[in-house]
Amino acid sequence: MSYRIYNEQKTNSYKRELYKDYDYTYYINLNNKGERLSGPHWVEHEAFKEMISTHKLQKSDPFKIFTDEDDISDSDKNIRDERLDLISTIINTKPKCYDKKWVALKAAEIIKERSQVDDETRQKKKITKYKVISAVLRYQASGEVNNGLLPNYRNSGGAGKERQVKNKRLGRKPQYESGHEMSLTREDKRRIQKFYRKHKVKNNHAAQREAYDKFYTKHYLGKEKYPTFKQFLHWGLKIQFSEQSKLDAVGEIRFNKDYRSLTGSARKMIFGPGSEAQFDSTKDDTHSLSMVIPNTYIGRLTLFLMVDSFSSMPMGISLVPDSASYETASLTMVNCVTDKEKWCRSLGIHDMNAADWPVEHLAARIFADRGLLLGPKAKSVINNLHIQVDNAESFRPDMKSIIERHIGKLLKKIAGTLEGYGLVNKKDSPRISPDARLEAVLNYEEILAIMVKEILYFIKHEPIEGYPLTKEMEACELYPTALNIWNFGIDNNLESLLYENPEELRIKLLEQKDCSFDKGGILFQGYKWTPVTEDGLTAFNEMRFGGKRHKASLSFDASDTSQVYFRYQNSFHQLKPIQNDVHVRSFWELMLNRDKRRVKKRLAEPDRLTAAAEKIKFQEGIIQRAIARKNANGRTVDIKSANSTRAVDKTHYKKQGPFAKKIHAPKGAAISKAPAKDSLKMPSFIEQLRQNGL
Repeated sequence: MSYRIYNEQKTNSYKRELYKDYDYTYYINLNNKGERLSGPHWVEHEAFKEMISTHKLQKSDPFKIFTDEDDISDSDKNIRDERLDLISTIINTKPKCYDKKWVALKAAEIIKERSQVDDETRQKKKITKYKVISAVLRYQASGEVNNGLLPNYRNSGGAGKERQVKNKRLGRKPQYESGHEMSLTREDKRRIQKFYRKHKVKNNHAAQREAYDKFYTKHYLGKEKYPTFKQFLHWGLKIQFSEQSKLDAVGEIRFNKDYRSLTGSARKMIFGPGSEAQFDSTKDDTHSLSMVIPNTYIGRLTLFLMVDSFSSMPMGISLVPDSASYETASLTMVNCVTDKEKWCRSLGIHDMNAADWPVEHLAARIFADRGLLLGPKAKSVINNLHIQVDNAESFRPDMKSIIERHIGKLLKKIAGTLEGYGLVNKKDSPRISPDARLEAVLNYEEILAIMVKEILYFIKHEPIEGYPLTKEMEACELYPTALNIWNFGIDNNLESLLYENPEELRIKLLEQKDCSFDKGGILFQGYKWTPVTEDGLTAFNEMRFGGKRHKASLSFDASDTSQVYFRYQNSFHQLKPIQNDVHVRSFWELMLNRDKRRVKKRLAEPDRLTAAAEKIKFQEGIIQRAIARKNANGRTVDIKSANSTRAVDKTHYKKQGPFAKKIHAPKGAAISKAPAKDSLKMPSFIEQLRQNGL
């Protein structure tokens, strides 16, 4: 057994315990590579035990040799057996074999005995004192294991070391010499690697040749000796697949997110079902059609999934035609507490029962991205539900690797089923491949039903690879499916689940907005809404006349237009739209229809502007002609004779207007002429006084 030494310098050195007799413990000192530093030494038992009890020595044996006999070559076996036979008389004599002087004397005797002529080679075997002693020490340093005498070629050949050369080229002489070849110095190699790293040379011949031309132009143009193309590739490729080169190529943020080495497990500190649920969202890989308007493309959907970290049991799922946000994420939390049997039947899945997906709960702790459950809305909901929410750090998908793996597997499995039915084109698809949007045939409920069926198959029949089974699980021979692990945790009272009424939870999680209102109702999403019940109408009137606020707080379900409530004095009252055209099921469809009306209005805008321009032009023409007529008759307007002039206009209007009577005189009858315009003029007040002699 070996023991690691802890000292103030924190250097890694070890003591290999070799043998114990009545009084002493024999050991040998090793370095951090398992090689002998000094020894053998011996110390009293009590002193060695004291070093262990005071933690100066701690059990650690990183140098154990595990070599399969079938993996050892015949030549190496012969060398091992030859060395073992050479030192067998020494290592079998304990504790004398740990005395350096005795080993040296015994080695001299062995050399003398075996210094004889070999019959085949007719030469003496080269057995030296150093060979015998080094074999003994190697045997002891390996923990007195026979395979410790196998040849060690780890440091042979100087791997990684630079060859020391002055004026001579290394390697085989080229078949065709140009006279420009050179032996690269450290500075030349540094230039090549720096250039390779800076320009991120791709691994294809054209890019490498172009990079070599640029490298030659920059550093060796006009010089007699310069590196060849093979030398450029040899030293450039040395750093291409190193950690530093990858870091330089993709940047520190992406390297830490996608390429760095990972240790630990996402299931650490998870004790049972509901201890933690991981939550994430992503864009679905299938193009979807509208559920209301046939053959209308609405784009790709957003998938939300919540998975129990202990059992990998999917707890809730939702698929929405909207971007990821708290409002859309809350639909998944409602789905977690929903009766899965009834919900699956609403999707057309009738061959399942409650025992196939026994999840109607929320987890005590939810682990999600910062964008999903972060903000004042999420904080108020968490306070009401008593749920702990932890947000993952930026660029750390490894912290929620369970949900990341589940989403990737789910999308990959349904991809084969949906191939040719709206599946997003892959990066390696040919250029002539058809547009996937034109191949779309499924709406989002049908895509969700396909996903749920895949989840039900995973829960019951697919084992979780690499799941760390506990001793209790192994004792009962647990088959590691999500359903079996979940039931095991429930049966052993390991759960930390929260039970919520779906209706109460749904109202708590509904999206809230402040909307204006008037006597006609509450204005929301371009429509007016009115209370459904008499209690709601009473509360609405009290809010209108008794409250000081001019806005109403609305809670609504984004997926169902029939679930709209306004809150007044800690009570919720359902609303319904006043307009009859609100017949769609979700607000996304409602907004789609509203956007379509806006598009139609925008398309009709040129015609409207043309008609408006003609209207304005006609009106301005009348005004301009009237101004010209006024200027021709004089700029001053006579306002004193308004009453008499108005009487004339009334008479004229009656004769020319729609109520004018057309009198047809008999033939031969004389028609009196209309009186002159001046005769109808009413005399002014001064003229009337003069006529009366006043």
